[in-house]
Amino acid sequence: MSTIVNVKIETLSAQLEFLAASTLPALIGPKEGVSTPSNDESGSESEHTAASGTLSDSFLGFLNSLLVHKGEPLPSLSRLNSVLTNYLAQSCDAQYAQSVKNVQKSGDLFLEDEQSLKSYDDSLSNEPYKQIEWFIVTAGLIAVYGHVLDTLLNETLPISEDLFYWDSVLSSTGGLLTYSVQTSPIQLFKFSYDVFLDTRHRLSRQSPSLGGWIKNIRKAIHAHRKHVIKLTFIRPAQSSILKLFTSPLINAYKEIQSNQHKLERLRELQSASLGVLVGESPFVSIESDSLQVIDEGVTIIEKILEGLHNDEINTSIETFEHEVLHAAKLLQKSSSLNNMAERLLRIINVLLPKHVELQTSIAMSAGRPSQIIRYWPAVFSFTVFGGTALRFLFNRRASIAQWATDSVQTVIDFWNNWVVVPAKSVFATIRHDNTMQVAIVAKKSLESDMESLERMVVDFAIDYSSTELSTQEVGIIREGVRDGDMSAVSRVYEEELKSPVANLIRGGLVRSLLIQIQKAKIDAEVAITGIDKLLKSQELVFAIVAALPSVLACYGSLVGVKRLYSGRGITYRGKRGRDIVRTLGTIDRLLTVNQIDNNSTSTLSYVAQGRLLCEIHVLRHSTECIPLDMRKEWQRDLGDLENLKGGILRQAKTVERIWKVYGNFFNI
Repeated sequence: MSTIVNVKIETLSAQLEFLAASTLPALIGPKEGVSTPSNDESGSESEHTAASGTLSDSFLGFLNSLLVHKGEPLPSLSRLNSVLTNYLAQSCDAQYAQSVKNVQKSGDLFLEDEQSLKSYDDSLSNEPYKQIEWFIVTAGLIAVYGHVLDTLLNETLPISEDLFYWDSVLSSTGGLLTYSVQTSPIQLFKFSYDVFLDTRHRLSRQSPSLGGWIKNIRKAIHAHRKHVIKLTFIRPAQSSILKLFTSPLINAYKEIQSNQHKLERLRELQSASLGVLVGESPFVSIESDSLQVIDEGVTIIEKILEGLHNDEINTSIETFEHEVLHAAKLLQKSSSLNNMAERLLRIINVLLPKHVELQTSIAMSAGRPSQIIRYWPAVFSFTVFGGTALRFLFNRRASIAQWATDSVQTVIDFWNNWVVVPAKSVFATIRHDNTMQVAIVAKKSLESDMESLERMVVDFAIDYSSTELSTQEVGIIREGVRDGDMSAVSRVYEEELKSPVANLIRGGLVRSLLIQIQKAKIDAEVAITGIDKLLKSQELVFAIVAALPSVLACYGSLVGVKRLYSGRGITYRGKRGRDIVRTLGTIDRLLTVNQIDNNSTSTLSYVAQGRLLCEIHVLRHSTECIPLDMRKEWQRDLGDLENLKGGILRQAKTVERIWKVYGNFFNI
């Protein structure tokens, strides 16, 4: 059962159970506690008391079998049929009628018996057991009401799916062309059969020659071909060949439109029926008009099941709703409990199965084609070309095996080189493993070059100094070289440049140039060392970035395989997301169109209520786009939207909340 059916049935059953618990003990107790009389009729009175006790136990068993407790499913139709049939066999009306029938057969019917038969009253206050029977019939009505409501609600789901299917076919020329190919054998058969009937009709009026036969066949084909071409939108001035090729598409287009019209008409009738059932649901009460109320509930169910498949297809929804409600209000006198139980059995055994059968036939004729029609082109193509394709594959089995081997080896190499090795690099970086680190400059290179530069500068300063340098002065020169001070060489270099040719021959200028080249080399090594330190500080980031693409590729492949295995891939989720968006748009439009003012207590009409319940039922079965951890909240919000007593304004705000919370999951 859906949520709205659960709420309705559990509420009505709980009210009935509470009323029975507070009423039945007071009715049965005195009856069973009658003291034994002392007169001569004590034996018959004892037998009557025992029979009454057995009858009350049997009736209470019937009532317990029909009550629906919280969390329990509805009683099955076979169980309802069995309980109501047994009740009719043991009811007070049946026993009274049987006793009168026996008296009539014996011929001992006196005047007082006739008067008692005519004055027999069905009111609840005359006989306590009539109230027990009222509880049984009411519980049966609630169970039948739940079955009818659940059946109508569940039938809206395949209708919506079929309408979505036809919309997807009409949304593209490719879909329409595919449908034309799928249904081409059926269309060809219909066309040939119509031509055959027309030709036979023409030939039955005369006995022409062979030429006349051919002429009549050509006329029949031309007549039906003109009927098909009339459906096209091609202008008469255009080529007849183009008309010939486009007419099957237009014929398929018109057929799909006709199927859509039938399904939309059926959905509107079901929406009106659901709205009337929900709005006019039976209520539990033992007032003076209680039988009248139960009779109205049975009448509404009968009129709905009979009117859903009425041949008057052009009847408006408002007229259908008015006829159902008017038939229930026209009741002049309440029927007996036996009569209502018999009508419930008629609903269970006749009306509801007939409705399901007719609904199935409409779904087969106007719904999506069967799998045989949809997939016969693929099966036919495989049958015709499958042998050639298999022979082609068999002749190239060696190449295919080599390709498969290479593919497997490629996957293995990708895993080892782009997943395992980067992962090891990440772990080595986390552990600070020096064996896995990559350095731009060797550790000892800069230090040895710096020491060589110090010796070169010190020797150069000693050779070109006018006085002997002390140990302290040499230390100062060494410290200056480490800090980048090359003044000892620069001053001599400036003096040497005054006589470049002579100093070039003597070697002083060349020596100073070579020292500066060494200094430039060290500067470059210092810069590279800084870059090396920067890279080492971000080594973990680089390792993760290097491993991330391969990890994402593996994850995407696994997710794709999982969705392919489950049969619900990205395309399926995208389709379900679009269906949810369309359904929510329909609900939003229903609430917007029917909201007359900003009154928070305004409610929808019966037709709008039924359509809203149909769309919510579709949303309940479209949870593929919703994450698993949010589906409970999704069902809760749909329950808030399903609460018709909250008013249109509250329902509109619920739709806004659904868009805000779950809207991102629909854009797939």
